[in-house]
Amino acid sequence: MAGDMGNYAAELSNAFEGFNLVDPGAIATPPDNAPNAVWYEWKEQRKDNGDRIKAYAGFRAKLFLKVYGQCTLAMKSRLEATTGYMAVNAAKDGYGLLALIETIGIGFDDHCNLCANLIAVKDQYTKIRQGSKTLLEYYDAVKLAVYAVAHVGIDLVDTALVTSVAVENGRAAGAANDDDHANALEYTIAVRFVLQSNYPKYVTELANNMLHGVDNYPRMLDIAFDVLQLRGPESVPVVHHEGVTFANVGGGAAVAVVTIVFDGTVSAI
Repeated sequence: MAGDMGNYAAELSNAFEGFNLVDPGAIATPPDNAPNAVWYEWKEQRKDNGDRIKAYAGFRAKLFLKVYGQCTLAMKSRLEATTGYMAVNAAKDGYGLLALIETIGIGFDDHCNLCANLIAVKDQYTKIRQGSKTLLEYYDAVKLAVYAVAHVGIDLVDTALVTSVAVENGRAAGAANDDDHANALEYTIAVRFVLQSNYPKYVTELANNMLHGVDNYPRMLDIAFDVLQLRGPESVPVVHHEGVTFANVGGGAAVAVVTIVFDGTVSAI
């Protein structure tokens, strides 16, 4: 479809980032006593603006038809059941259609109770364990769940951690800013990624280091993933007993509880 975008290919393509294409506004008319040069420039801008508006509308419509045409019958039924579909369909708004598909994809149902919806989306993140997933599958699942949580506006960060990060960054406890919040969020995601992974020995190592005043907990998800990948899979003998999992540490009896199993998943503690 890039060939249909004309001179506006870059700006139309960039709008995919947030599925949000803002139509060009009207060009302000110069005052009556404006010089001829100003009026000439205004006429050129108005012509370009008119062309841009047509290009945007045409692209929206073509995108709508292409995306909708590739949807399965099941997806079409779900789309048509959403409250925003009638307006999107009437406008043939391809970006609006993609946004609806994204909302459906993260499990947000606008016919359900809002509170229940938000809890369900948050649970997609908080209940993730590595379990039988490969490390890469686990990493991808966490990233997708984090995106879904952010998409609906759920905050995963505790205020106490934001305050602590702000102080680390040289700000007063009550003066945390957006950067502190972003750092705390990434910190939270990274640490949880490690804690819920199949690396109980590494988790124990991190905890033991803290006893000696050494904080090696990763602060970023990508770094946490890289660290676990470099360490390689841990081989820990596991014994299941009535929903609780024990690990033999150094052989012998099961002396350390390292995981709890819920619904077939594994959670390191």
